[in-house]
Amino acid sequence: MEKKNEELTAKRILIYIIGILFVSLGVVLCKKCGMGISPLSSIPLVMSDIVPLTFGSLTTLFHFVNIMIQMVLIRTIGEPKLWLQTLFAFVLGWVIDVFNHFILIDNSVMLYRILALLFSIFFTALGMVCILDVDLIQNPPDGTVKQISMLSGWEFGTVKIIYDVVCVLVSVLLSLVFCIELRDSELQRLLRRSLWEEQFIGLRLFELKEIVVDDIKKFRRGCSIIYKEDMGIGKEKEHGNVFESWEQRIYQYQK
Repeated sequence: MEKKNEELTAKRILIYIIGILFVSLGVVLCKKCGMGISPLSSIPLVMSDIVPLTFGSLTTLFHFVNIMIQMVLIRTIGEPKLWLQTLFAFVLGWVIDVFNHFILIDNSVMLYRILALLFSIFFTALGMVCILDVDLIQNPPDGTVKQISMLSGWEFGTVKIIYDVVCVLVSVLLSLVFCIELRDSELQRLLRRSLWEEQFIGLRLFELKEIVVDDIKKFRRGCSIIYKEDMGIGKEKEHGNVFESWEQRIYQYQK
């Protein structure tokens, strides 16, 4: 009987370790793809641009802060589960640094980034299932959410959403205070470029109005000549010059 229990305990510990590896891999892939980060990792990610510490070390410190919050909430420091969470924080941070050192992604290829994001979601979800299923040590952020939920009487899901929103707001605030350029994705850069072009068109519309209207009339007249009359060399050349002149004049304003 004791041997069977030992085997079950060893199996649970093994599954738990695998869960930590999967979660760490998911976090690193999410960071490497450059297409966003989870709320729990947003604060360590921002802090990595402020202080000379690794992403994994800052993740460990972030978990320590959550452990201290739990100690304040339950008004004790002798809870064994809290000290076990400290071990979880150390292992998770160390594994994140290892993966972060060896995993490289070519961010110039959008397909690789999307695949990394999808694998990140998959491994993070699988890792959390392994960790929660064996029920050994709860990760510190979820422990904080659980304590707040128990004390406030609110549902765990509601507190979790509020907690994630607070993490994101703190990350944005840190970025603004320390003048850190917010990380963006290729899609965001394309969107920003489109908005800039729209703004450019709006500012230049009045200046280009007369030129564009005038050249469009010439262009239409040239098309009419081509379709209604014989396509002589002179007329083709004249039509080409009209179109080329229109492009060149617009380009001068873009400079």
